[in-house]
Amino acid sequence: MSELLAVAGAGTMGTGIARVAAGAGLRVLLYDVDPGQLERARQRIVEGLRRDEARGRLRPGEAEEAAGRIATTTDLEALAPADAVIEAVPEDLALKRRLFAELGRVCRRDALLATNTSSLSVTAIARDVSAPERIIGLHFFNPVPAMRLVEVVRGALSGDEAVRRGMELATRLGKTPVICTDTPAFIVNRVARPFYGEALRILGEGLATVDRVDRLVRAAGFPMGPFELIDLIGVDVNFAVTRSVFEAFFGEPRYRPHPIQRQLVEAGWLGRKAGRGFYVYDQEGRPLGVAWPPVRARLPVAPAVPGDGEREEPAVRSEPGGEPPAGPVAIIGDGPLARSLAGRFRGGGVQLACPQPEDALSAVEFLRPGTAAVIVTWEGRDPLAPGEWEERPRLLAALERRLPPDTLLLVAIHAQSCAEQARDLERPDRVVGFAAVPPLGDRVELAAGAGTDPSCLDRAARLFRAAGLECEPVADAPGGVVPRVLAMLVNEALLALDEGVAGAADIDRAMELGTHYPRGPLSWARLWGLREVLAVLVGLAREYGEDRYRPAPGLLRRVRARREEF
Repeated sequence: MSELLAVAGAGTMGTGIARVAAGAGLRVLLYDVDPGQLERARQRIVEGLRRDEARGRLRPGEAEEAAGRIATTTDLEALAPADAVIEAVPEDLALKRRLFAELGRVCRRDALLATNTSSLSVTAIARDVSAPERIIGLHFFNPVPAMRLVEVVRGALSGDEAVRRGMELATRLGKTPVICTDTPAFIVNRVARPFYGEALRILGEGLATVDRVDRLVRAAGFPMGPFELIDLIGVDVNFAVTRSVFEAFFGEPRYRPHPIQRQLVEAGWLGRKAGRGFYVYDQEGRPLGVAWPPVRARLPVAPAVPGDGEREEPAVRSEPGGEPPAGPVAIIGDGPLARSLAGRFRGGGVQLACPQPEDALSAVEFLRPGTAAVIVTWEGRDPLAPGEWEERPRLLAALERRLPPDTLLLVAIHAQSCAEQARDLERPDRVVGFAAVPPLGDRVELAAGAGTDPSCLDRAARLFRAAGLECEPVADAPGGVVPRVLAMLVNEALLALDEGVAGAADIDRAMELGTHYPRGPLSWARLWGLREVLAVLVGLAREYGEDRYRPAPGLLRRVRARREEF
Protein backbone atom coordinates (compact mmCIF):
# COMPACT_ATOMS: atom_id res chain seq x y z
CA MET A 1 0.00 0.00 0.00
CA SER A 2 1.31 3.49 -0.87
CA GLU A 3 2.37 5.94 1.81
CA LEU A 4 -0.41 7.92 3.50
CA LEU A 5 0.08 11.69 3.64
CA ALA A 6 -2.33 13.72 5.75
CA VAL A 7 -2.84 17.40 5.02
CA ALA A 8 -4.35 19.47 7.81
CA GLY A 9 -6.16 22.48 6.39
CA ALA A 10 -8.20 22.63 3.17
CA GLY A 11 -7.46 26.23 2.18
CA THR A 12 -5.48 27.31 -0.86
CA MET A 13 -2.14 25.85 0.30
CA GLY A 14 -3.55 22.62 1.74
CA THR A 15 -5.59 22.02 -1.41
CA GLY A 16 -2.52 22.56 -3.58
CA ILE A 17 -0.36 20.22 -1.48
CA ALA A 18 -3.04 17.52 -1.55
CA ARG A 19 -3.39 17.81 -5.32
CA VAL A 20 0.35 17.52 -5.91
CA ALA A 21 0.65 14.57 -3.51
CA ALA A 22 -2.19 12.67 -5.15
CA GLY A 23 -0.68 13.31 -8.57
CA ALA A 24 2.64 11.94 -7.29
CA GLY A 25 1.00 8.62 -6.34
CA LEU A 26 0.51 9.10 -2.58
CA ARG A 27 -2.69 8.36 -0.73
CA VAL A 28 -3.94 11.64 0.72
CA LEU A 29 -6.18 12.33 3.71
CA LEU A 30 -7.32 15.95 3.72
CA TYR A 31 -8.53 17.25 7.09
CA ASP A 32 -10.51 20.39 7.92
CA VAL A 33 -13.03 21.34 10.59
CA ASP A 34 -15.43 22.65 7.90
CA PRO A 35 -17.11 19.96 5.76
CA GLY A 36 -18.15 22.57 3.18
CA GLN A 37 -14.55 23.68 2.82
CA LEU A 38 -13.50 20.06 2.30
CA GLU A 39 -16.06 19.58 -0.47
CA ARG A 40 -14.98 22.77 -2.23
CA ALA A 41 -11.33 21.74 -1.89
CA ARG A 42 -12.03 18.31 -3.38
CA GLN A 43 -13.79 19.91 -6.35
CA ARG A 44 -10.84 22.23 -6.97
CA ILE A 45 -8.41 19.32 -6.76
CA VAL A 46 -10.38 17.23 -9.25
CA GLU A 47 -10.67 20.18 -11.65
CA GLY A 48 -6.95 20.85 -11.35
CA LEU A 49 -6.04 17.22 -11.99
CA ARG A 50 -8.27 17.17 -15.06
CA ARG A 51 -6.58 20.30 -16.39
CA ASP A 52 -3.20 18.66 -15.85
CA GLU A 53 -4.35 15.64 -17.84
CA ALA A 54 -5.76 17.81 -20.64
CA ARG A 55 -2.41 19.62 -20.88
CA GLY A 56 -0.46 16.39 -21.03
CA ARG A 57 1.05 16.64 -17.56
CA LEU A 58 -0.75 13.46 -16.57
CA ARG A 59 -1.37 10.36 -18.67
CA PRO A 60 -4.92 9.65 -19.92
CA GLY A 61 -6.98 8.32 -17.02
CA GLU A 62 -4.39 9.37 -14.43
CA ALA A 63 -6.46 12.30 -13.16
CA GLU A 64 -9.27 9.97 -12.11
CA GLU A 65 -6.79 7.61 -10.47
CA ALA A 66 -5.20 10.47 -8.54
CA ALA A 67 -8.59 11.81 -7.43
CA GLY A 68 -9.45 8.33 -6.18
CA ARG A 69 -6.45 8.45 -3.83
CA ILE A 70 -7.90 11.44 -1.92
CA ALA A 71 -10.12 11.06 1.14
CA THR A 72 -11.44 13.83 3.39
CA THR A 73 -12.28 13.99 7.08
CA THR A 74 -13.38 16.37 9.81
CA ASP A 75 -12.15 13.96 12.49
CA LEU A 76 -8.60 14.68 13.63
CA GLU A 77 -8.35 11.18 15.13
CA ALA A 78 -8.56 9.79 11.57
CA LEU A 79 -5.02 11.09 10.97
CA ALA A 80 -3.58 8.50 13.36
CA PRO A 81 -2.35 6.08 10.62
CA ALA A 82 -0.60 8.79 8.58
CA ASP A 83 3.08 8.34 7.77
CA ALA A 84 3.46 12.11 7.47
CA VAL A 85 1.29 15.14 8.20
CA ILE A 86 1.65 18.56 6.59
CA GLU A 87 -0.16 21.35 8.42
CA ALA A 88 -1.54 24.20 6.29
CA VAL A 89 -3.86 26.15 8.57
CA PRO A 90 -3.87 30.01 8.83
CA GLU A 91 -0.71 31.81 9.99
CA ASP A 92 -1.61 32.02 13.66
CA LEU A 93 0.99 30.75 16.11
CA ALA A 94 -1.49 29.87 18.86
CA LEU A 95 -3.67 27.95 16.39
CA LYS A 96 -0.72 26.02 15.00
CA ARG A 97 0.60 25.17 18.45
CA ARG A 98 -2.78 23.80 19.53
CA LEU A 99 -3.05 21.73 16.37
CA PHE A 100 0.46 20.28 16.70
CA ALA A 101 -0.15 19.41 20.34
CA GLU A 102 -3.14 17.37 19.16
CA LEU A 103 -1.20 15.86 16.26
CA GLY A 104 1.55 14.85 18.66
CA ARG A 105 -1.04 13.00 20.73
CA VAL A 106 -2.96 11.43 17.81
CA CYS A 107 -0.23 10.48 15.34
CA ARG A 108 2.28 7.68 15.53
CA ARG A 109 5.53 8.58 17.24
CA ASP A 110 7.46 7.81 14.04
CA ALA A 111 5.22 10.00 11.86
CA LEU A 112 6.80 13.05 10.27
CA LEU A 113 5.02 16.25 11.28
CA ALA A 114 5.61 19.32 9.13
CA THR A 115 4.29 22.87 9.20
CA ASN A 116 3.81 24.88 6.04
CA THR A 117 4.31 28.16 7.91
CA SER A 118 5.88 30.90 5.80
CA SER A 119 7.33 32.96 8.63
CA LEU A 120 6.45 31.61 12.08
CA SER A 121 9.01 29.82 14.24
CA VAL A 122 9.09 26.08 13.69
CA THR A 123 10.76 25.74 17.09
CA ALA A 124 7.93 27.61 18.82
CA ILE A 125 5.35 25.42 17.08
CA ALA A 126 7.14 22.23 18.17
CA ARG A 127 8.00 23.23 21.74
CA ASP A 128 5.13 21.57 23.62
CA VAL A 129 4.72 18.53 21.35
CA SER A 130 5.80 15.07 22.41
CA ALA A 131 8.82 13.86 20.41
CA PRO A 132 9.48 17.33 18.91
CA GLU A 133 12.43 15.96 16.95
CA ARG A 134 9.93 14.73 14.33
CA ILE A 135 8.70 18.27 13.56
CA ILE A 136 10.13 20.33 10.69
CA GLY A 137 8.97 23.07 8.36
CA LEU A 138 7.99 22.30 4.78
CA HIS A 139 7.29 25.70 3.29
CA PHE A 140 5.56 25.32 -0.08
CA PHE A 141 4.97 28.32 -2.34
CA ASN A 142 1.73 29.44 -3.95
CA PRO A 143 0.43 28.14 -6.31
CA VAL A 144 1.74 24.80 -5.08
CA PRO A 145 1.25 22.85 -8.34
CA ALA A 146 3.28 25.42 -10.31
CA MET A 147 6.02 26.39 -7.83
CA ARG A 148 8.98 24.00 -7.64
CA LEU A 149 10.57 25.23 -4.43
CA VAL A 150 10.08 23.83 -0.93
CA GLU A 151 12.03 25.27 2.00
CA VAL A 152 12.85 22.45 4.43
CA VAL A 153 13.19 24.21 7.76
CA ARG A 154 15.28 22.72 10.54
CA GLY A 155 14.00 23.92 13.89
CA ALA A 156 16.12 23.91 17.03
CA LEU A 157 14.35 20.71 18.10
CA SER A 158 14.24 19.00 14.68
CA GLY A 159 16.13 15.73 14.29
CA ASP A 160 18.39 14.83 11.36
CA GLU A 161 16.09 11.97 10.38
CA ALA A 162 13.08 14.28 10.15
CA VAL A 163 15.01 16.70 7.94
CA ARG A 164 16.13 13.83 5.70
CA ARG A 165 12.57 12.55 5.40
CA GLY A 166 11.32 16.04 4.64
CA MET A 167 13.82 16.37 1.80
CA GLU A 168 12.79 12.96 0.51
CA LEU A 169 9.07 13.79 0.69
CA ALA A 170 9.50 17.12 -1.10
CA THR A 171 11.48 15.40 -3.86
CA ARG A 172 8.84 12.71 -4.19
CA LEU A 173 6.24 15.43 -4.69
CA GLY A 174 8.27 16.72 -7.64
CA LYS A 175 9.68 19.72 -5.80
CA THR A 176 13.20 21.07 -5.35
CA PRO A 177 13.99 21.18 -1.61
CA VAL A 178 16.48 23.53 0.03
CA ILE A 179 17.47 23.25 3.69
CA CYS A 180 17.46 26.32 5.91
CA THR A 181 17.55 27.05 9.61
CA ASP A 182 14.61 28.27 11.65
CA THR A 183 15.11 32.02 11.40
CA PRO A 184 12.41 34.63 10.70
CA ALA A 185 11.05 34.40 7.14
CA PHE A 186 13.53 31.59 6.26
CA ILE A 187 15.24 32.28 2.89
CA VAL A 188 12.88 33.67 0.26
CA ASN A 189 10.62 35.90 2.33
CA ARG A 190 13.65 37.38 4.06
CA VAL A 191 16.02 37.90 1.14
CA ALA A 192 13.20 39.31 -1.02
CA ARG A 193 12.30 42.11 1.41
CA PRO A 194 14.54 44.75 -0.27
CA PHE A 195 12.89 44.04 -3.63
CA TYR A 196 9.74 45.64 -2.23
CA GLY A 197 11.20 47.87 0.48
CA GLU A 198 13.67 49.80 -1.68
CA ALA A 199 11.13 50.19 -4.48
CA LEU A 200 8.70 51.71 -1.97
CA ARG A 201 11.33 54.13 -0.70
CA ILE A 202 12.26 55.14 -4.23
CA LEU A 203 8.59 55.79 -4.93
CA GLY A 204 8.01 57.59 -1.64
CA GLU A 205 10.94 59.92 -2.25
CA GLY A 206 9.72 60.78 -5.74
CA LEU A 207 12.85 59.35 -7.38
CA ALA A 208 10.86 57.33 -9.95
CA THR A 209 7.24 56.46 -10.62
CA VAL A 210 5.50 53.12 -10.15
CA ASP A 211 5.56 52.11 -13.81
CA ARG A 212 9.10 53.43 -14.37
CA VAL A 213 10.46 51.33 -11.49
CA ASP A 214 8.63 48.28 -12.80
CA ARG A 215 9.89 48.78 -16.36
CA LEU A 216 13.49 49.16 -15.20
CA VAL A 217 13.36 46.11 -12.95
CA ARG A 218 11.78 43.99 -15.70
CA ALA A 219 14.44 45.21 -18.14
CA ALA A 220 17.09 43.89 -15.72
CA GLY A 221 15.61 40.40 -16.16
CA PHE A 222 13.09 40.11 -13.34
CA PRO A 223 9.77 38.61 -14.49
CA MET A 224 7.73 41.31 -12.74
CA GLY A 225 8.43 44.70 -11.25
CA PRO A 226 8.03 45.12 -7.48
CA PHE A 227 4.74 47.04 -7.67
CA GLU A 228 3.21 44.62 -10.16
CA LEU A 229 4.21 41.79 -7.85
CA ILE A 230 2.85 43.46 -4.71
CA ASP A 231 -0.48 43.93 -6.49
CA LEU A 232 -0.46 40.25 -7.50
CA ILE A 233 0.41 39.02 -4.00
CA GLY A 234 -2.02 41.45 -2.38
CA VAL A 235 -0.98 44.74 -0.83
CA ASP A 236 -2.40 43.62 2.51
CA VAL A 237 -0.55 40.30 2.40
CA ASN A 238 2.75 41.94 1.46
CA PHE A 239 2.29 44.53 4.22
CA ALA A 240 1.51 41.84 6.79
CA VAL A 241 4.60 39.81 5.87
CA THR A 242 6.77 42.94 5.97
CA ARG A 243 5.46 43.86 9.42
CA SER A 244 5.94 40.29 10.64
CA VAL A 245 9.57 40.17 9.49
CA PHE A 246 10.25 43.67 10.89
CA GLU A 247 8.86 42.66 14.30
CA ALA A 248 10.57 39.25 14.27
CA PHE A 249 13.95 40.99 13.82
CA PHE A 250 13.16 43.42 16.68
CA GLY A 251 12.78 46.49 14.49
CA GLU A 252 15.71 45.92 12.14
CA PRO A 253 15.62 49.00 9.83
CA ARG A 254 16.25 46.97 6.66
CA TYR A 255 12.75 45.51 6.99
CA ARG A 256 10.85 48.64 8.05
CA PRO A 257 7.42 48.88 6.36
CA HIS A 258 6.59 51.97 4.35
CA PRO A 259 3.67 54.35 5.00
CA ILE A 260 2.49 53.86 1.40
CA GLN A 261 1.67 50.24 2.23
CA ARG A 262 -0.48 51.29 5.16
CA GLN A 263 -2.24 53.98 3.10
CA LEU A 264 -3.15 51.52 0.36
CA VAL A 265 -4.46 49.00 2.89
CA GLU A 266 -6.50 51.66 4.68
CA ALA A 267 -7.99 52.75 1.35
CA GLY A 268 -8.91 49.15 0.50
CA TRP A 269 -6.69 49.26 -2.58
CA LEU A 270 -5.30 45.76 -2.14
CA GLY A 271 -4.11 45.02 -5.67
CA ARG A 272 -5.59 42.87 -8.40
CA LYS A 273 -8.12 41.18 -6.14
CA ALA A 274 -9.62 44.59 -5.29
CA GLY A 275 -9.33 46.04 -8.80
CA ARG A 276 -6.92 48.70 -7.60
CA GLY A 277 -3.55 48.87 -5.90
CA PHE A 278 -0.49 50.49 -7.38
CA TYR A 279 -2.29 49.96 -10.70
CA VAL A 280 -5.98 49.98 -11.59
CA TYR A 281 -7.37 46.79 -13.17
CA ASP A 282 -10.29 45.78 -15.35
CA GLN A 283 -12.65 42.94 -14.44
CA GLU A 284 -10.26 40.41 -16.02
CA GLY A 285 -7.39 41.59 -13.83
CA ARG A 286 -5.58 43.39 -16.66
CA PRO A 287 -3.81 46.63 -15.68
CA LEU A 288 -5.33 49.78 -17.15
CA GLY A 289 -2.87 52.31 -15.77
CA VAL A 290 -1.04 53.60 -12.72
CA ALA A 291 -3.23 54.32 -9.68
CA TRP A 292 -0.65 55.51 -7.15
CA PRO A 293 -0.18 58.26 -6.16
CA PRO A 294 -3.83 59.26 -6.62
CA VAL A 295 -2.75 62.83 -7.46
CA ARG A 296 0.14 62.79 -9.90
CA ALA A 297 3.27 64.55 -8.67
CA ARG A 298 5.92 66.11 -10.89
CA LEU A 299 9.25 64.30 -10.77
CA PRO A 300 12.42 66.31 -10.24
CA VAL A 301 13.65 64.94 -13.58
CA ALA A 302 11.72 65.41 -16.83
CA PRO A 303 7.96 65.81 -16.32
CA ALA A 304 5.57 63.07 -17.32
CA VAL A 305 4.09 63.37 -20.79
CA PRO A 306 0.28 62.94 -20.83
CA GLY A 307 -0.56 59.59 -22.34
CA ASP A 308 -3.49 57.21 -22.18
CA GLY A 309 -4.94 58.41 -18.90
CA GLU A 310 -2.97 57.37 -15.81
CA ARG A 311 -0.05 55.55 -17.44
CA GLU A 312 3.14 57.56 -17.70
CA GLU A 313 5.01 57.78 -20.96
CA PRO A 314 8.83 57.83 -20.91
CA ALA A 315 10.03 61.45 -20.90
CA VAL A 316 13.02 60.51 -23.09
CA ARG A 317 12.02 58.40 -26.06
CA SER A 318 14.93 56.35 -27.35
CA GLU A 319 13.89 53.46 -29.51
CA PRO A 320 16.75 50.96 -29.89
CA GLY A 321 18.94 51.20 -32.95
CA GLY A 322 19.77 54.85 -33.58
CA GLU A 323 22.51 56.45 -35.61
CA PRO A 324 26.00 56.17 -34.04
CA PRO A 325 27.57 59.43 -32.78
CA ALA A 326 29.82 61.45 -35.06
CA GLY A 327 32.93 60.77 -32.99
CA PRO A 328 34.32 57.90 -30.91
CA VAL A 329 33.20 57.10 -27.38
CA ALA A 330 35.60 56.49 -24.50
CA ILE A 331 34.55 54.10 -21.73
CA ILE A 332 36.56 54.48 -18.53
CA GLY A 333 36.33 51.73 -15.95
CA ASP A 334 37.69 48.30 -15.21
CA GLY A 335 34.77 45.97 -14.69
CA PRO A 336 31.84 44.05 -16.16
CA LEU A 337 29.67 47.13 -16.71
CA ALA A 338 32.36 48.85 -18.79
CA ARG A 339 32.89 45.65 -20.78
CA SER A 340 29.14 45.19 -21.31
CA LEU A 341 28.75 48.77 -22.52
CA ALA A 342 31.75 48.42 -24.83
CA GLY A 343 30.22 45.30 -26.36
CA ARG A 344 26.89 47.03 -26.89
CA PHE A 345 28.49 50.07 -28.49
CA ARG A 346 30.60 47.95 -30.82
CA GLY A 347 27.48 46.03 -31.80
CA GLY A 348 25.81 49.33 -32.63
CA GLY A 349 28.64 50.45 -34.88
CA VAL A 350 30.01 52.97 -32.38
CA GLN A 351 33.77 53.54 -32.50
CA LEU A 352 35.49 53.22 -29.13
CA ALA A 353 38.24 55.72 -28.36
CA CYS A 354 40.32 53.73 -25.89
CA PRO A 355 40.50 50.63 -23.71
CA GLN A 356 39.03 50.70 -20.22
CA PRO A 357 41.74 51.96 -17.86
CA GLU A 358 41.09 52.10 -14.13
CA ASP A 359 40.72 55.82 -13.56
CA ALA A 360 39.86 59.02 -15.36
CA LEU A 361 43.37 60.48 -15.31
CA SER A 362 45.07 57.56 -17.02
CA ALA A 363 42.38 57.62 -19.70
CA VAL A 364 43.29 61.05 -21.02
CA GLU A 365 46.30 59.92 -23.03
CA PHE A 366 44.13 57.44 -24.92
CA LEU A 367 41.47 59.93 -26.00
CA ARG A 368 41.27 60.67 -29.70
CA PRO A 369 40.45 64.05 -31.21
CA GLY A 370 36.74 64.53 -31.72
CA THR A 371 35.71 62.18 -28.93
CA ALA A 372 31.91 62.46 -28.75
CA ALA A 373 31.47 61.23 -25.20
CA VAL A 374 33.35 59.90 -22.21
CA ILE A 375 31.57 57.34 -20.02
CA VAL A 376 32.97 56.85 -16.50
CA THR A 377 31.72 53.71 -14.68
CA TRP A 378 34.03 54.08 -11.62
CA GLU A 379 34.56 50.32 -11.60
CA GLY A 380 37.78 48.94 -10.23
CA ARG A 381 38.05 51.57 -7.50
CA ASP A 382 38.12 50.79 -3.80
CA PRO A 383 35.01 52.17 -2.04
CA LEU A 384 36.78 51.80 1.31
CA ALA A 385 39.88 53.82 0.34
CA PRO A 386 40.38 56.96 2.47
CA GLY A 387 39.19 60.05 0.66
CA GLU A 388 37.59 58.06 -2.17
CA TRP A 389 34.41 60.13 -2.32
CA GLU A 390 36.26 63.43 -2.42
CA GLU A 391 38.68 62.03 -4.98
CA ARG A 392 36.07 61.22 -7.61
CA PRO A 393 34.94 64.84 -8.23
CA ARG A 394 38.61 65.88 -8.37
CA LEU A 395 39.36 63.21 -10.96
CA LEU A 396 36.44 64.38 -13.07
CA ALA A 397 37.65 67.97 -12.83
CA ALA A 398 41.12 66.92 -13.99
CA LEU A 399 39.56 64.95 -16.85
CA GLU A 400 37.33 67.86 -17.85
CA ARG A 401 40.32 70.17 -18.34
CA ARG A 402 41.60 67.83 -21.06
CA LEU A 403 38.28 67.37 -22.87
CA PRO A 404 37.10 69.29 -25.93
CA PRO A 405 34.25 71.67 -25.03
CA ASP A 406 31.57 69.66 -26.87
CA THR A 407 32.43 66.27 -25.40
CA LEU A 408 29.58 64.76 -23.39
CA LEU A 409 30.52 63.40 -19.95
CA LEU A 410 28.45 60.54 -18.53
CA VAL A 411 29.07 59.34 -14.97
CA ALA A 412 27.66 56.33 -13.13
CA ILE A 413 25.50 57.42 -10.18
CA HIS A 414 25.70 54.06 -8.39
CA ALA A 415 27.45 55.59 -5.39
CA GLN A 416 27.27 59.36 -5.89
CA SER A 417 24.73 61.65 -7.46
CA CYS A 418 25.52 63.40 -10.70
CA ALA A 419 25.33 66.77 -8.93
CA GLU A 420 27.90 65.76 -6.29
CA GLN A 421 30.31 64.43 -8.89
CA ALA A 422 30.00 67.57 -11.02
CA ARG A 423 30.43 70.04 -8.16
CA ASP A 424 34.02 71.02 -9.07
CA LEU A 425 33.51 71.19 -12.85
CA GLU A 426 33.57 74.31 -14.95
CA ARG A 427 30.98 72.82 -17.30
CA PRO A 428 28.47 70.85 -15.17
CA ASP A 429 25.91 71.43 -17.93
CA ARG A 430 27.39 68.63 -20.07
CA VAL A 431 27.42 66.01 -17.29
CA VAL A 432 24.68 63.35 -17.27
CA GLY A 433 24.33 60.60 -14.71
CA PHE A 434 23.43 57.05 -15.65
CA ALA A 435 22.82 53.74 -13.89
CA ALA A 436 22.87 50.17 -15.19
CA VAL A 437 23.82 46.73 -13.92
CA PRO A 438 25.44 43.92 -15.94
CA PRO A 439 24.32 41.98 -17.81
CA LEU A 440 22.65 44.87 -19.57
CA GLY A 441 19.02 44.51 -20.54
CA ASP A 442 17.39 46.92 -22.97
CA ARG A 443 17.22 50.01 -20.72
CA VAL A 444 19.50 52.39 -18.89
CA GLU A 445 18.63 54.99 -16.26
CA LEU A 446 19.47 58.63 -16.94
CA ALA A 447 19.72 61.32 -14.27
CA ALA A 448 20.13 65.04 -14.82
CA GLY A 449 22.22 66.89 -12.26
CA ALA A 450 21.23 70.31 -10.97
CA GLY A 451 23.20 71.99 -13.77
CA THR A 452 22.66 69.50 -16.61
CA ASP A 453 21.57 71.06 -19.89
CA PRO A 454 18.42 69.32 -21.24
CA SER A 455 20.07 69.08 -24.65
CA CYS A 456 22.85 67.00 -23.09
CA LEU A 457 20.24 64.67 -21.63
CA ASP A 458 18.88 64.22 -25.16
CA ARG A 459 22.39 63.63 -26.52
CA ALA A 460 22.97 60.95 -23.87
CA ALA A 461 19.70 59.27 -24.84
CA ARG A 462 20.71 59.23 -28.52
CA LEU A 463 24.10 57.82 -27.57
CA PHE A 464 22.62 54.92 -25.63
CA ARG A 465 20.03 54.41 -28.36
CA ALA A 466 22.89 53.61 -30.73
CA ALA A 467 23.84 50.82 -28.33
CA GLY A 468 20.28 49.46 -28.38
CA LEU A 469 19.40 50.84 -24.95
CA GLU A 470 16.20 52.74 -24.23
CA CYS A 471 16.52 55.44 -21.60
CA GLU A 472 14.38 56.00 -18.51
CA PRO A 473 14.80 59.31 -16.62
CA VAL A 474 15.15 59.00 -12.83
CA ALA A 475 15.91 61.58 -10.17
CA ASP A 476 19.54 62.31 -9.38
CA ALA A 477 20.29 60.19 -6.30
CA PRO A 478 22.88 57.54 -5.42
CA GLY A 479 21.99 54.04 -6.56
CA GLY A 480 19.39 54.91 -9.14
CA VAL A 481 16.72 52.21 -9.20
CA VAL A 482 18.10 48.82 -10.27
CA PRO A 483 21.60 49.13 -8.72
CA ARG A 484 20.01 50.16 -5.42
CA VAL A 485 17.49 47.32 -5.34
CA LEU A 486 20.02 44.72 -6.45
CA ALA A 487 22.74 45.84 -4.01
CA MET A 488 20.28 45.50 -1.13
CA LEU A 489 19.23 42.04 -2.33
CA VAL A 490 22.87 40.93 -2.46
CA ASN A 491 23.55 42.41 0.96
CA GLU A 492 20.57 40.54 2.46
CA ALA A 493 21.64 37.28 0.83
CA LEU A 494 25.17 37.67 2.24
CA LEU A 495 23.79 38.32 5.72
CA ALA A 496 21.63 35.18 5.47
CA LEU A 497 24.62 33.19 4.23
CA ASP A 498 27.00 34.29 6.95
CA GLU A 499 24.36 33.84 9.65
CA GLY A 500 24.04 30.20 8.61
CA VAL A 501 20.46 30.40 7.34
CA ALA A 502 21.41 28.35 4.26
CA GLY A 503 24.32 27.66 1.96
CA ALA A 504 25.14 29.89 -1.00
CA ALA A 505 23.85 27.43 -3.60
CA ASP A 506 20.59 26.92 -1.69
CA ILE A 507 20.05 30.67 -1.27
CA ASP A 508 20.48 31.26 -4.98
CA ARG A 509 18.35 28.24 -5.88
CA ALA A 510 15.61 29.36 -3.50
CA MET A 511 15.46 32.86 -4.98
CA GLU A 512 15.48 31.56 -8.55
CA LEU A 513 12.70 29.04 -7.92
CA GLY A 514 10.72 30.85 -5.24
CA THR A 515 10.65 34.30 -6.84
CA HIS A 516 11.74 33.54 -10.45
CA TYR A 517 14.67 35.95 -10.24
CA PRO A 518 16.80 35.67 -13.40
CA ARG A 519 19.73 34.55 -11.24
CA GLY A 520 20.38 34.19 -7.55
CA PRO A 521 21.65 37.33 -5.77
CA LEU A 522 24.98 35.74 -4.87
CA SER A 523 25.52 34.60 -8.44
CA TRP A 524 24.67 38.13 -9.57
CA ALA A 525 27.17 39.52 -7.07
CA ARG A 526 29.92 37.44 -8.69
CA LEU A 527 28.93 38.78 -12.09
CA TRP A 528 28.68 42.42 -10.99
CA GLY A 529 31.54 42.38 -8.48
CA LEU A 530 31.42 42.69 -4.70
CA ARG A 531 33.28 46.01 -4.82
CA GLU A 532 30.52 47.49 -6.95
CA VAL A 533 27.85 46.19 -4.59
CA LEU A 534 29.71 47.70 -1.64
CA ALA A 535 30.14 51.02 -3.44
CA VAL A 536 26.35 51.33 -3.85
CA LEU A 537 25.75 50.55 -0.19
CA VAL A 538 28.41 52.98 0.99
CA GLY A 539 26.94 55.64 -1.27
CA LEU A 540 23.44 55.05 0.13
CA ALA A 541 24.77 55.13 3.70
CA ARG A 542 26.52 58.45 2.97
CA GLU A 543 23.35 59.87 1.45
CA TYR A 544 20.87 58.78 4.11
CA GLY A 545 22.97 58.30 7.24
CA GLU A 546 20.81 55.29 8.14
CA ASP A 547 21.76 51.94 9.59
CA ARG A 548 19.44 50.41 6.98
CA TYR A 549 22.26 50.63 4.42
CA ARG A 550 25.11 49.25 6.50
CA PRO A 551 27.07 46.69 4.47
CA ALA A 552 27.04 43.09 5.66
CA PRO A 553 30.20 42.35 7.70
CA GLY A 554 30.93 39.46 5.34
CA LEU A 555 30.76 41.80 2.36
CA LEU A 556 33.30 44.14 3.97
CA ARG A 557 35.61 41.25 4.84
CA ARG A 558 35.45 39.79 1.35
CA VAL A 559 36.15 43.11 -0.35
CA ARG A 560 39.09 43.82 1.96
CA ALA A 561 40.48 40.35 1.28
CA ARG A 562 39.72 40.66 -2.46
CA ARG A 563 37.67 37.45 -2.32
CA GLU A 564 34.62 36.91 -4.53
CA GLU A 565 33.77 33.34 -3.47
CA PHE A 566 31.07 32.38 -1.00
